[in-house]
Amino acid sequence: SPREVIVKKEFPQDDQEFLRTIAKDTWGFFDNIVDKQNHLPLDTIGFSKDGVFKEGSFFGDYTNVTNIGLYLACLVAAYDLGFINKGEALARIKNTLDTIERLETHNNFLFNYYDTTTMERTDNLISVIDSGWLTIGVMIARQAFSNDAEIARATQRLLDGWDYAFFYDAIEGLFYHGYYTNINAYKNYHYGPFYSEPRIVSYLASARGDVPV
Repeated sequence: SPREVIVKKEFPQDDQEFLRTIAKDTWGFFDNIVDKQNHLPLDTIGFSKDGVFKEGSFFGDYTNVTNIGLYLACLVAAYDLGFINKGEALARIKNTLDTIERLETHNNFLFNYYDTTTMERTDNLISVIDSGWLTIGVMIARQAFSNDAEIARATQRLLDGWDYAFFYDAIEGLFYHGYYTNINAYKNYHYGPFYSEPRIVSYLASARGDVPV
């Protein structure tokens, strides 16, 4: 465990080196926050007030599908920036994709939260936003390592199963926030045109032909 959380350090004056330092520190978080057995990133870690991991600290052994998508994207970025080699990037991506394919789904979409130890889902919601970030992460991994047959097959199976028309309200011309499987009903809210949060999933779904432009 770390000796302290708030580390005093000297940052480079050069802009490129400064950004690279920030990137490497950010990657260090994703590098160490992943469940070693099931290869899913943890959602939450809290430290005690004096900045060390002891009584008063906690970690949540659960993940959100956005976390998984961002982790896949971060693996590609870490490889591009030279923080990890190709072999490690490929192995980590394959392990996480294998776990994704073993998680419980509804209409091929993942639930919003899973226990990282047991891999059981821990809620009933399928979120359009979080599903979108996962899809983007899978697409980034596929594009980065399209020459790897195993990754190509696994990512294509996932992408072929996700149809964002499932979340689309054709009458309102908007996305529902999500779908509750326990009551078989959509969340009683839409994402309107002024929301910035759903833009990436709107671009994704319209580009794939799942919903009208």
